[in-house]
Amino acid sequence: MELETLLKSEGLPSNTLRSLQGWQENGILQLRIAGKEAHAIWNRLVEHAPTIGYYPVITTNENVDFLTRNPPVESASTARREALEKAKQQSFDHWLEQQRDPTFQVAHYLSMAERIEKFHTGDPVARIFRDTAEDWRNRPPWQFDPVSCRWPDEPVHVRPPEELFCVYSGLEHAPAETAAVLFVATADSCEVPAYLLFGGFNSCPNPEVHVAMLRSMHERFGARLIVLNTGTIGFVVSRRPANREEALRLATDFLTYAESFEGTAYNRQSAGEIAAYLLASDYWGFWWD
Repeated sequence: MELETLLKSEGLPSNTLRSLQGWQENGILQLRIAGKEAHAIWNRLVEHAPTIGYYPVITTNENVDFLTRNPPVESASTARREALEKAKQQSFDHWLEQQRDPTFQVAHYLSMAERIEKFHTGDPVARIFRDTAEDWRNRPPWQFDPVSCRWPDEPVHVRPPEELFCVYSGLEHAPAETAAVLFVATADSCEVPAYLLFGGFNSCPNPEVHVAMLRSMHERFGARLIVLNTGTIGFVVSRRPANREEALRLATDFLTYAESFEGTAYNRQSAGEIAAYLLASDYWGFWWD
């Protein structure tokens, strides 16, 4: 089935389907929709991804415009292939180990300082990197200790999907008036961050890390990507953690992976609160500034 045929059969305006400006190399199309209908439309389209060869992902109208204004500087197709290849070479678990390993982090920050100092002796950013390296040098090896993770006293509040996804950044929890479905030229939702080159800004990991994370979550929990905004990634799972200890371990992984965990009425930042949410909801999301 072709994409246009599917859209017509679902009563969607296929005549408004357009290439996403600046991302034609990666075969990304966009369809503008009403924000309040985004989740329902995604549910109707996602099952057809294997037959149409396009995976649908929700983004807000505002964030589609952001992508349009900021097309890749280099070849998008080359950057996509490199990200997918890197994702094959490094698992999400290995990446997490590196982020927690004092020896790895000391070498990492010293290397960044040395690169800057080659061209700018005495650069204050290099000094910050060297100070960060020293901070890591004094840290003990990381270990998972579920006993130290306090479980919340109150049940977590789980918001409905239409509130979780496609919200205006300036009007928290308010469904966006308009949104878009991006059709990405792959049937594998795990590859979408590589096609859109999501990540690599501030503390947000590079695209290959998000690909590896989604693959890990798909294998373990049946995760499928549903939303990708500027600084936000979210997915739905078909299986939740089996018990509190598994949920707590996963929560500590997410605290390493993301700047903020999204999903409840208030962002959950402690391992115990995140773990309780993971046991209560099928919709998990993350945010970086």
